[in-house]
Amino acid sequence: MSSVSLKYITPSLLLLLTAFVFAACSATNAARVDVSEVNNATFENDSYDVFQATLSALNQNGFVVRRSNSSDGMIEADFINPGSTGSEERFFGYSSSLSRHVRAELSLIPTLDGGTRVSLNLFEVFPPAPAQYGSINTANTQRRMRDVRFYEGLLRHIEERLEERNTSS
Repeated sequence: MSSVSLKYITPSLLLLLTAFVFAACSATNAARVDVSEVNNATFENDSYDVFQATLSALNQNGFVVRRSNSSDGMIEADFINPGSTGSEERFFGYSSSLSRHVRAELSLIPTLDGGTRVSLNLFEVFPPAPAQYGSINTANTQRRMRDVRFYEGLLRHIEERLEERNTSS
């Protein structure tokens, strides 16, 4: 190959490689959109049925309910064992080697038409940072999970549990 043709091919290859890298990055982040668009769902069922279906869906997904109050419509649950078999599929991209667990916080709000709106927030909870200069740090750090697949999956499981309740009654 002559140096003239190599001179024109090199910038073209660089441009092609850059386009490929940007395409790969956008495909990777496609599931990481604004979580506020997908962390809510409204169901036609009353609060009691949605509350029971939510507890069942959390339980079937490996969460342990820490606090729940049906009258306030609040549920807090933790996915404690991130290193267990199956957690990689359930929380793909979740840094189980770094964080302690995943926390789910849900609020169930009755709607005017008799339905129930579920608001879901998922957080990775990390252990306290190492103490510096003799101080004691016991505060956990948490980071909101940004991958919409986690939210969509759990809300879909709640809907499936509601369908099971409706067919069995």
